Amino acid sequence: MEKRLLVFLLLTIAWLFFWQSFFGPGPVQPPAVTPASDAPAGETSSAAAPSTPTPAQADVLAEREVELELRRGNFAARFSNRGGMLAELRVKGFGTKAGLSAEQLADPLYWSALVQSGGPLANALRWSALRDPRLLEDRAAPGLELATFLPEQALWQHEWLAAPEDGGAPLPPTHDPAQRAGIRFRVRLAGIELVKEIRLPSDPARYDLQIVLRASGRAPNGELYTVFAPAAGLFTNEDSFYPDPVACRIVVEDGDHTVDDYRMASGAAQGPEWFEGIASDQRLAAFGVFNKHFALLASPGEETLSSGALAQTGFESYATRTAGAEQRLLQNSGSSQWGFASLSLLRLKLDGTKTIELPFRLYAGPKSPAIFDARPEYKAYGAIVDEFDFGGWFYSIFFAGPVAHVLLWFLELFGGVLGNYGLAIILLTFLVRTLLFPINRIQQVKMAAYGEQMKRIQPELMRLKEQHKDDPQQYSKKQLELMRKHGVTVPLGGCLPIFLQMPIFIGLFAALRSTILLRHEPFYLWIHDLSRPDALLSWEPVTLLFFTLDGLNLLPILMVVLWVLHQRMMPRPASMDPQQETMMKMMTFMPILFGFLLYSYASGLALYMITSSLLGIVEVRYIKKKWPIEEQVKKYQEKLALRRAKMLELRKRIEEAQKKNRRKGLPG
Repeated sequence: MEKRLLVFLLLTIAWLFFWQSFFGPGPVQPPAVTPASDAPAGETSSAAAPSTPTPAQADVLAEREVELELRRGNFAARFSNRGGMLAELRVKGFGTKAGLSAEQLADPLYWSALVQSGGPLANALRWSALRDPRLLEDRAAPGLELATFLPEQALWQHEWLAAPEDGGAPLPPTHDPAQRAGIRFRVRLAGIELVKEIRLPSDPARYDLQIVLRASGRAPNGELYTVFAPAAGLFTNEDSFYPDPVACRIVVEDGDHTVDDYRMASGAAQGPEWFEGIASDQRLAAFGVFNKHFALLASPGEETLSSGALAQTGFESYATRTAGAEQRLLQNSGSSQWGFASLSLLRLKLDGTKTIELPFRLYAGPKSPAIFDARPEYKAYGAIVDEFDFGGWFYSIFFAGPVAHVLLWFLELFGGVLGNYGLAIILLTFLVRTLLFPINRIQQVKMAAYGEQMKRIQPELMRLKEQHKDDPQQYSKKQLELMRKHGVTVPLGGCLPIFLQMPIFIGLFAALRSTILLRHEPFYLWIHDLSRPDALLSWEPVTLLFFTLDGLNLLPILMVVLWVLHQRMMPRPASMDPQQETMMKMMTFMPILFGFLLYSYASGLALYMITSSLLGIVEVRYIKKKWPIEEQVKKYQEKLALRRAKMLELRKRIEEAQKKNRRKGLPG
């Protein structure tokens, strides 16, 4: 059992080290918050000079470039009529940094930006012609020159929309901005009219924008190939344990959801790439991008799926360079910020007699299992958490997915009651230790009884060891015979408490690295964000081999100290063979190795391990004194003796029956 446990722990460490070294991105920070426009809500003229298309290029265009702002429900959105794009989208309830006041959290300036300004592709909801016609191979409409059809560069006309409960109709030019619930963009280029409608929900429990695309007109050959990018703008997090952003597609087949994903590769930005086609027995549930805490996921409506407009789904990567004093405070000068845009290739059959309508729903919010499970229309999004965050063969063998969901449920419950997620982690640790205490107690009694048995045969074992010191195999054989003679048996499940705690540890490892529950949640003193290292001191990053040191994290050091202290306080066997001694020495270094690997991990996990070690020390020092196990060991030994006597009696009867059968000539 000891050998298997040692191999298992070493494989676990190797896997964690491999994951961090080869799959973790370098330390980068999200771009600093861009202040919202100081102009009043509505439209603002841009300083950029608008292009003036010729009549041959377009017959319906706006006269000037404007920025348009809309705030409703959980969202604060900023649009641009150049391309009719979503330039910025901020989400309420999730601040840009830890320690914000209630007044700041109510200000959209401090809401987290899921779609951000800057970068060649950092505008969502764009509807464009393909820049490279070769991507369409020989399917491109030969009579339509793509150079004359650039809707992402044109100035779209716009009108504000009322809420659905107020009829959803366009609002008059003079109206109360509080009536605005959506916006409609319209442009006509090369005889083809395109319309985009975006509506924001007022329900505080919803995180989805409703999008409708309309196309009408006549393409030269009856077909128009174009690209719609519903989601763009998520940037890389500074977390080597969770490489992001990730482009994904969710496909449903027979009620089961599977995720195709693509993580940002190092190197230069790249143009559009496409996922493989969807089989006839599958259905596209969603596609988009996500990072550690948030997701931008587009779900096509049934009309879109049945129209044949979605020829393919894919993604496009991009990078921007940051500059300025505020950004340099957060990251190394000149470091790149990588991001993704999700793409859908639309194949529209235009004949001029009807309008094609393509509805989408864009989820823009936290990557939270609780929110995904709350509404049927969000159910498919949970596949991202199950497969990407808690999936993989390593997590599956420890049932990390179900365990993580249960732990997060308790964590959210305790956090809501206590108002502090650090205290919630401590209470969760106490709950886990309490549930495991009876099992630990039983195993302690068994191991103590085993130790007493080994003490009685220790002199004979030493004699056998000296007698067969040059023949280890013979010594092991004689040792087993001696133990069998005296009824000494190794307790079954001696490592059971460890194996029962491993799913909890792995589940916490998976859950705490990605849960939004701990994002910007403080504990006490210098711990301001339980989803990040505690960072008592910070300095410029220094890379040592595969390890980047950017500050002094005190919690992992305390975690290692308490691990070692707890381990030294545990009872040890009266005597150990060389293999056991070697294993014990290696086990002494295990906490140090884990501390090294988890040094830059979420401080919430370190808090859990510190609390668990403290409770273990209390158990060893006080509970065992107040509730000694000697009496229980005595009862257990009596039970073992009675069981052995019964086994000997049964064996004696079997031998007597076999002798009688042999005397009668019957089979033994």
